[in-house]
Amino acid sequence: MVLFTAFITFIYMGVKRKAIAETGGLISLLVFASMSYPFNLLPFLIVFVFLMALILAQKQVVRVERFTEKSVVLRWQTVLMLLTAAGMILFATLYQRYPTYTAYKEWNNLKMKGSADAYPEMKKDYEKLYPYLADQTPFLFEYAQCLSKAGEYAKSNQVLEQAIKISCDPMLYNILGKNYQGLKNYWLAEQNFLQASHIVPSRIYPYYLLANLYAESGNARQALLMAQQVLKKEPKVQSTAVNEMREKMRVLIKKNKN
Repeated sequence: MVLFTAFITFIYMGVKRKAIAETGGLISLLVFASMSYPFNLLPFLIVFVFLMALILAQKQVVRVERFTEKSVVLRWQTVLMLLTAAGMILFATLYQRYPTYTAYKEWNNLKMKGSADAYPEMKKDYEKLYPYLADQTPFLFEYAQCLSKAGEYAKSNQVLEQAIKISCDPMLYNILGKNYQGLKNYWLAEQNFLQASHIVPSRIYPYYLLANLYAESGNARQALLMAQQVLKKEPKVQSTAVNEMREKMRVLIKKNKN
């Protein structure tokens, strides 16, 4: 509410002072702020304060050319009050976001520990950072992966459900499905793999996961159908991973036919 009031106040001042470019920039930032999280990032705060300073630096356009000493003092008092208010808002915002900045640094350090042996230790570190980075899809994906590989499938799914609220990445549904498969809930695993395949139908990986799921659950007919889909689909980019998946599907088809 305080930030919104500051926006409106400075837009009004910018219009009165004919600071067209600066006011336009502030309006653009306000529109962007209504659709995203601009003040999660320090550069946007700097731009906000910079635009306010530019507006304040513009001379106010007035019809009366003569100023009394009292009016000049009053003007400078107003400017100082606004600058003080802007400084306090900036300080409060930076103070509030500092733990998030620290969490980002610790998260970058965690990425260097990406070996399977480190997952139990990493799980505690990710849990500590979760309150500060719960709105970051890449972090939630990594945390869910960490929990999944540590065998905590239910908790991993809770993190993935949070990520799905802010992202439509099909990989989130793939991991959800693998977790449910680990919990032997084959129906929910199937539903999530199918959801991933519907989001990006051209991707082979969901069909590969479905084939393995059907084979594990004893549904040989569906396993063969999905395996054939993996072999028929042409990926946009050829890779070693695609070749490995196709080779495993050939083995699965041969095994089920026998």
